[in-house]
Amino acid sequence: MVNAVAEELNSEEFQEAVIFQGHGIHDKPSLSAWPSHVVTLGQYVDLRCDYHKESSMFKLYKELGPPMPQFHDRKFYKYLLLGPVTPEFGGTYRCYNYNHQYPNKLSSHSDPLEIIISGIYRKPFLLALQTSLVKAGEKMTLECHSEIMFETFILTSHRKKIIKASFELSAESHLGGSQANFSIGPVTPDHAGTYTCYGSYNHTPYEWSESSDPVDIKITGLYKKPSLSALLGPVVMTGENVTLSCISDHQFDVFHLSIEGMPQGHGLPAMQSHNRTFQANFLLGPVIQTGKYRCYGSFSNSLHVWSSPSDPWYFPVTGLYRKPFLLALQTSLVKAGEKMTLECHSEIMFETFILTSHRKKIIKASFELSAESHIGGSQANFSIGPVTPDHAGIYTCYGSYNHTPYEWSESSDPVDIKITGLYKKPSLSALMGPVVMSGENVTLSCISDHQFDMFHLSREEVPLGHGLPAMQSHSGTFQANFLLGPVIQTGNYRCYGSFSNSSHDWSSPSDPWYFPAKGNCTLCTELDSKTYNHRNLHILIGLSVTMTLVFLIILFYSCCSAKKSKSQEQASESIMDQDSEVRTTLNRQDPERQEVQEVAYLEFDQMIFKQKLTTPNSQSPKEFSTDPSIYMEVRK
Repeated sequence: MVNAVAEELNSEEFQEAVIFQGHGIHDKPSLSAWPSHVVTLGQYVDLRCDYHKESSMFKLYKELGPPMPQFHDRKFYKYLLLGPVTPEFGGTYRCYNYNHQYPNKLSSHSDPLEIIISGIYRKPFLLALQTSLVKAGEKMTLECHSEIMFETFILTSHRKKIIKASFELSAESHLGGSQANFSIGPVTPDHAGTYTCYGSYNHTPYEWSESSDPVDIKITGLYKKPSLSALLGPVVMTGENVTLSCISDHQFDVFHLSIEGMPQGHGLPAMQSHNRTFQANFLLGPVIQTGKYRCYGSFSNSLHVWSSPSDPWYFPVTGLYRKPFLLALQTSLVKAGEKMTLECHSEIMFETFILTSHRKKIIKASFELSAESHIGGSQANFSIGPVTPDHAGIYTCYGSYNHTPYEWSESSDPVDIKITGLYKKPSLSALMGPVVMSGENVTLSCISDHQFDMFHLSREEVPLGHGLPAMQSHSGTFQANFLLGPVIQTGNYRCYGSFSNSSHDWSSPSDPWYFPAKGNCTLCTELDSKTYNHRNLHILIGLSVTMTLVFLIILFYSCCSAKKSKSQEQASESIMDQDSEVRTTLNRQDPERQEVQEVAYLEFDQMIFKQKLTTPNSQSPKEFSTDPSIYMEVRK
């Protein structure tokens, strides 16, 4: 069916539709098709023959393809509507202008216009071999393949449903079918758009297959990259939701999200925030695809031309294996400029360990190391530094396997890394004096003339608690009082100051305060060089006094012993005279019995001095003497 259409279309829209049109020179018209010269079987197409002179009549004839008798010697007004099309409509057409005032004076013929009828065969398949997001200046390859043994493949590029370019390649046999690889580039913004492909045969070049599913090619890298971060946490447990926020100081109209180089959805409109940046929040979940996420910005008048990609955001799924263990090998309080080592280990033989650093539940950095076998398990040591305030934060680690890089174990228990040495040190002192008895409490006061918001206490470089808010005293200084007891752990205590907007960045440590005895603090003093000297002096004085007392006691008892010996000798002479008769009598009764008697002994500090009198066997009585022995006992 051929219809003459008197209705006039918008001239600008039609001009935009002119793809395969001739450019008139002198009196040469141009022929174009709307909306496209590729027409699906059974659909309609508008043909327009434009002429620069004031004439609205034209004649159309078919140059190649099946003949169309209905066009013979017919005149058409402005536009010609063809359809519903069949394979016989395919071919090459030309037009020329006709002026009824001068019927014998015709314009030159227009350039040829091919009308293609598609949908004759099953559609092929089109895919981007690398990614549909192509960086400006790089090359891309689009593969068109089919199980049908086509002889030719045609690739078309279009925007807003208007074909901008077409490419044709001979098909190659491949795995029982046919295919062709279209290599395009280095790409520019003009290469951005929607691509489709068709299959055809050489003997029927105007009859194409159905169109393949479209591949949307975006050209990236043309504007400054935005930033991407997670609002609800660095990692996602199965079934949880998470929001990704794409932010830029560039006034983009739309933000787009991709995963592993594949665009997700159609983008979100940019919203201006209170700090004059532009952003869009992408809600993901409850089923979140693992992989590498990036975001891009674009403008509404060129949606296929995108900015450079944001830095990647990884979305692993955690909790698939038992958690590893993370520890700081030196201390969690690291001085700025020094290095730190964090060890992640597990009894599971993981292939990879991942260390993440985050603040306010947002990952700031991640590190990955191959696992090493260690004592029936696996481990990795992460060496970081020299550290800056950017390294402060909460660290956790995970275990994973190379063949499933986004499936992680449970998170290790966190390690809180504070960076110290950034501000002037406070001072630490005890409010209750240097001597603390067992069971007593003691208060340590941390004081600074720096207007810190918080003070923190540590013992042996391990932070204690979450700190205390700083209070301003009547003298204008700032302080916090830490109550310890009744059981006080021995060790070096120090305090630090920090600000509320950077709670992981601490001052230099105070001079240490030392508690030497656990639960029974007999002496508490500062462990600087002067304090060590005082302690050593106290020890020396104590030893000297002890030795002097021991010497005097020994001398005293030696004198007493000498005096007693003299009195004992005198007493012994009288006793021996009195006992001589008794002993004679006893010797007669039992001359073989003998007795050893302790006359006196002296015991001092676990040393016993004894004086013994032994009688000859012939003089020992057979029964114990009833006479009292003489002794002296001195006990400490």
